Amino acid sequence: MWIAIGIIVAVYMILSTLEAIRNYVVISPVNVHARQSGTIAALSKENEGLKQKQAVPEVSAQEQRRRELASAEIQKLGEFGRKILRYIHDRGQISATGLQLSGQFNERAVTNFLAIAILDRISAAIQAHRVMYAAAVVA
Repeated sequence: MWIAIGIIVAVYMILSTLEAIRNYVVISPVNVHARQSGTIAALSKENEGLKQKQAVPEVSAQEQRRRELASAEIQKLGEFGRKILRYIHDRGQISATGLQLSGQFNERAVTNFLAIAILDRISAAIQAHRVMYAAAVVA
């Protein structure tokens, strides 16, 4: 009788050990893989969303028009004008004599830049007044 109980206990221990080995070898990797796949899919989706958000900066239509206008105006100034604007942007507000004293720009370049900038402002103001006058005459 003790032998029968011993055999039953031994068989029970062997089956428990086999089940534990099966869980550890067969079922655990499947569960781990499923969890990792779910995590990777979620992170990939979040990553794509962040890339799209980064790729398309949120710029209002008004800001886009301002940028296009500024770009067009800067292109009109030429190479020296862009260099002078970059110099002023890097150092803040500066006078024309400060530009000449910096040694990077000669007097003619500074004078031409200021003349072009002033003439553009004057012509823009004249055009605006003409439009306002024409609108007033029509009204």
